[in-house]
Amino acid sequence: MSGGSSPVRPRPSEQIAIGLIQDAEAYRAAAVRVHPKRAPHRDVNLLAPAWHLLCHASELALKAYLLSGGADPSAKQGGLMHSTLRHNLVGLYRLALERGFNPPSEEFGELMDFLGPYHGAHVFRYREQGRMPLHPPFAIAETLEPVIAGIAQTVRERWSAAHGGRRGDEELAGVGLARAQPADGTA
Repeated sequence: MSGGSSPVRPRPSEQIAIGLIQDAEAYRAAAVRVHPKRAPHRDVNLLAPAWHLLCHASELALKAYLLSGGADPSAKQGGLMHSTLRHNLVGLYRLALERGFNPPSEEFGELMDFLGPYHGAHVFRYREQGRMPLHPPFAIAETLEPVIAGIAQTVRERWSAAHGGRRGDEELAGVGLARAQPADGTA
C-alpha cells in the first residue's frame, strides 16, 4: 500500500438510498423474527429490541425516500445527519410529506407521531424501566410493510430516471436493489 491517500468519492444520494431501503426491510423483518405475531407478548425482554428495530426501519425508509429525491446526506444544517433530523421520525416524516411522500394510510403518520419521541430519546436502545403503552411489534411491522415496499418502488423509479430510463430488476439487483416482496412470499 502506498503512503499517499486516494480521495474517496462520495456516493450519490440515490445510491445511498438503495442501501437504506434494503436495510429498512431487513430491520423490519428482523423485528418480526425477534417478536413474531404468533407469540406477541410471550417474551417481554424482546419487546424493546423489536421496537428499536422497527423504529430504525422507519428512520431508514424515510431517509431512503428523501435521499432518492436528492436530499443532503450530510450533518450540515438541513442535512439528514444533522442533529435536528438524525433520529427524528416526526421531522423526517414531515420533510418527506413536504417532498411529495404519499403514505398508503394515515396510520403510518400516526405511528411516527407516537414512536418519534421514544426513538428520539433512545428509549428502546437504552431501556427504561416501567410499562409503555405500545402496539405489539407485529402490528407495527404490518403497518411498515407497505410503506417500505412503496418507498422501495420510488427509489427504484428514481434510480432508473437518474440512469437513463427503465432498468430491469436484474440490473438493479446488481447495484443492491431487488424488488421488495411481501413477508408472506406473495407478489
